[in-house]
Amino acid sequence: MFGFGKKLKPLEVEVVSLPLDILAVGRSVMTTEKGLFMDSQLVAERFARLLPEITDKAYPAYDITVTYHPDEAGEFRYYMGSCVNSEPSTPIERAEIIRIPATVTCAKITVETKSVASWPVRQGKARQLFYETWLPASGMKQHSEIESIEMYGAASRWQTPSMDLYFPLAID
Repeated sequence: MFGFGKKLKPLEVEVVSLPLDILAVGRSVMTTEKGLFMDSQLVAERFARLLPEITDKAYPAYDITVTYHPDEAGEFRYYMGSCVNSEPSTPIERAEIIRIPATVTCAKITVETKSVASWPVRQGKARQLFYETWLPASGMKQHSEIESIEMYGAASRWQTPSMDLYFPLAID
């Protein structure tokens, strides 16, 4: 069933450290703002082909997407993966491994939706809150490499799906 009758919690920003060291196995693509929609589908297909080979998944289980800041030409890396406890003992063809330490300080927004189909709209509102309101008022700056981390755990499949959106911050 869907959570259409449920009232969603308001979007709020809190400053936290990542809940765990991120060690993930997945795939990425270089893309642009204009190409992201099509390229995100491509990387999702590539990642899905890796899933049967990914073992030793972290508990609690998280799938993540990581968006990096664009270069001068406007291209950026878009990564999709599963968090694991350790690197694969045998290499997985075409798999990419990323590490992000839990010591990274982030602005976190928990994004709830009434259905998975409405995630893009709610995520857009969360990003708008972060970039247009919270970041300018905070006086903080973003991390130099990573723009955002989306963490999808078990709650992303519940009646009222939710995910955590992290914006890494530059801490002096």
